[in-house]
Amino acid sequence: MIRKHRLTAMFLVVKMGFGCEEVRHIVEKIEHIHTPVTFAKMDN
Repeated sequence: MIRKHRLTAMFLVVKMGFGCEEVRHIVEKIEHIHTPVTFAKMDN
């Protein structure tokens, strides 16, 4: 779960241009998605 949280936060900040404070609420929702392919692609 921690990996998903950090990966999602970094993706939103680095790739999508969100501010660090903006992503907190978004990440809390996205990290509950149960599709490993999504997170694998974000990791790449």
